[in-house]
Amino acid sequence: MLKSPFTAAAPRTAAPRLFVGRDAEIPQLARAFEAGQSIVLWGVGGIGKTALAHQIIARQGWRFGDPPAIAFHSCENGLGVDALLDSLPSQLPFAPTGQGLPPDERRAAVLASLVGRRVLLVVDNFETAADRETFLDFLAALPGGCLALITTREAVRCPGWLLLELKPLADPAAARLLAAHLPNPQTLVEQAAGAQALLQQTAGHPLAIELAAALTRDWPDLAALAAALASRRAQLADAALHGVPERLRSLEASLTLSFDRLPPAGQQALTALAVFYTPFSDAGAAAVTDLAPAAWRQTRDLLRTRSLLYQDGEQNRFHPLVRDFGLARLADPAPAQRRAAEFLTDRWQGGEPVTPQEVLAVPRHWLAAGDWRAAASAAAYLTGGHDHSLDRRGYWNEIAVVLRIVVELSPAGEAETVVDLWNCLSNVLRLAGDYTNALASAQRGLAVARQVGDRLGEANVLKAIGDVQQFRKEMAGALASYGQALELYRQVGDRLGEANVLRAIGDVQAPCRHGGALASYGQALGSYRRWATGWARPTCSRPSATCSNFVTTARSVGVVRAGARAVPPGGLGWRWANVLQAIGDVQQFRADMAGALASYGQALGFVPPVGDRLRAGQRAQGHRRRAAIS
Repeated sequence: MLKSPFTAAAPRTAAPRLFVGRDAEIPQLARAFEAGQSIVLWGVGGIGKTALAHQIIARQGWRFGDPPAIAFHSCENGLGVDALLDSLPSQLPFAPTGQGLPPDERRAAVLASLVGRRVLLVVDNFETAADRETFLDFLAALPGGCLALITTREAVRCPGWLLLELKPLADPAAARLLAAHLPNPQTLVEQAAGAQALLQQTAGHPLAIELAAALTRDWPDLAALAAALASRRAQLADAALHGVPERLRSLEASLTLSFDRLPPAGQQALTALAVFYTPFSDAGAAAVTDLAPAAWRQTRDLLRTRSLLYQDGEQNRFHPLVRDFGLARLADPAPAQRRAAEFLTDRWQGGEPVTPQEVLAVPRHWLAAGDWRAAASAAAYLTGGHDHSLDRRGYWNEIAVVLRIVVELSPAGEAETVVDLWNCLSNVLRLAGDYTNALASAQRGLAVARQVGDRLGEANVLKAIGDVQQFRKEMAGALASYGQALELYRQVGDRLGEANVLRAIGDVQAPCRHGGALASYGQALGSYRRWATGWARPTCSRPSATCSNFVTTARSVGVVRAGARAVPPGGLGWRWANVLQAIGDVQQFRADMAGALASYGQALGFVPPVGDRLRAGQRAQGHRRRAAIS
């Protein structure tokens, strides 16, 4: 299980490769930028959309300041608009992080920071984004002077935007690209007839041309190579054979021929590594292929020579179409998927830098490995707001996609886990501002919990329903849901759940029922203390999802061994601090400044001495302000 904090590195972007041609498209894109027009580049996979995007950035970047204010974001593997916002501060120093704000407020804050600036947002692989409508709404709201450039395999029509379809390269651009990729460019002149036949077989598809050029290293006769490609294309004449559309048969023929020419070790490595949804390191490749480091390096260099594998810094990556090709030829993907999941989990546990894409991929790897329980555990642990979760950084829509996939694939006999997953999904959708679906998810979890008599799960889901109702300002409904949850928590003896729901009741009461709020907060503090005292003697059947989902045995043992510590290492300190701050706020509303100062002072004492310095600073500022008022 995932137990240690992770460092979410900025999402990696593909380095631009060799660029040739597009002489008609580049001026058209430049004119669109000059007119203040955003752009959608669309076309089949491998046609050169990303390469053209990088090229236009290089040529037109001067329009966006010095240095150019340009941010690049890849939606590959389902990353959406929240992932873009998370990556912006590292690319645009003036962009706020906005973490912790509701989604609409966060997007509004970022848009406000762009006012009066010239900024270009480049969104690659848009067809894979988790929340395309929301993403487009955000891009459509960009202030004047700010533009967007989208690449996608599907036509996306936006009012006022330039929609440009990239088509296969025509001569002489296709010939120039072939010459640029050939080991010896002079071959194009020396074997003019063979080169023309080869270009005809690759049909102007840039990736097909690149793969064919790489094959000439051990197949120097261009005419013979063209004939071999023609034979492969003939085998694909029946599109139903592989489901390959006509326009991609040239690419499929190049891929098939390249694969067939690999030695067995190369074929095995390509198919096994195709399980990676994200770029991977040499260490990851060695772990999944089970090759010795020296053997992997030799195989890696061969795959790169054949243009089947690219290098971005210290990372290796496949073109998505090459990855799909390899995965389709992996006879038994479960072992490789399991090794990939274990490798990424070990990196996460070890505190090594991992990207959000890698973290989101872990449940998918477990599913493909046939281990639903591990997938459910990893998916749920993306949530909860603890140090290890991804939802603290946003990514709510992306997490929701993963949770939906896992819960919908649940096997029989996993009712309790299914309830917890619906609860997690409800909480994530609430954070994303999708209250309707958050409530619907919680209701589905509630139905399962009541069907199997899972009282703790029922309590957790009722708490989630109350949270949604509170966000929707349905305070009477929220109090009713919290009341039902409180009764169930007390029945099963879950002190932590009891404390959390009492605090939530206090939050509902705080604006107008100060006495009731103080009473609820006081009861919450008492429940937190009783939970801390009885930590080693749990009375409920499984951990409460309101604390952290799927707490592991190792983590529980670590807490028990803490023994006499006043605050267990599960984050109870900040819970007390938050309740004490809430008490101080109510006391301030009641003009009880001395009591407020005392509560704020106690809250400061419970902030962890190392780590949560921002929270400590906020407490200290509040303390000073109230001292000045009094």
